[in-house]
Parts: sequence; structure tokens; C-alpha cells
Amino acid sequence: MKEVIANVIAEMPEVKEIEKSCRCPKCNIGYLGWTGLVLKGEVDKYMNKCDNIVCDYKKLSNEKYS
Repeated sequence: MKEVIANVIAEMPEVKEIEKSCRCPKCNIGYLGWTGLVLKGEVDKYMNKCDNIVCDYKKLSNEKYS
């Protein structure tokens, strides 16, 4: 039985995380990036911030942008 389970695990495809990006809706120059802040709850909320130095836009979202 252990041999069968080992074969199934070896054949499973590798899971890759998909990177998402979103243009800033305020300045339309920078992109939103995850700040590292997560609000845990029934649905986790991620704090994303524009990477443009002069823009201070922040967005709390269900998605984590990179």
C-alpha cells in the first residue's frame, strides 16, 4: 500500500503560485503590490499599496498582488 501511495505522490504535478498585478486606479502609473499585512477572518484580506513614490493609494482586497 505504501508503494502505491508513493507512486501517486511522485506523479502529482507541481503547484505554482500565479503572480497578479494591477495598475493603480489613482495615478495610473504604478502597480499595486502586497505590503505584507493580512487581516485574518472568514475571508483573508490583503493590504496592497501603489509602488509609485508620489502616490499614496492603498487598497484592502481579497487578492494579494505582486
